[in-house]
Amino acid sequence: SVLLKIKAGHTLPSHDHKTTEQAMVLEGSCYSGKSRLEKGDFFIADAGTRHEPVRAIEDCVLLVIAHP
Repeated sequence: SVLLKIKAGHTLPSHDHKTTEQAMVLEGSCYSGKSRLEKGDFFIADAGTRHEPVRAIEDCVLLVIAHP
């Protein structure tokens, strides 16, 4: 588990998921691919999938939990 902070305007590159990952937006908002996520939104990326870039619209804090 990790708290991931992304500054407004910054982007995390596309990446592959080796394990299932769950995330919840605790503060701010961002785009995950074409989906806009805001405070309280939750998403899951299954193992073996490719995650599109994550771009912060405003300063954003995500709780990220990866499962082995």
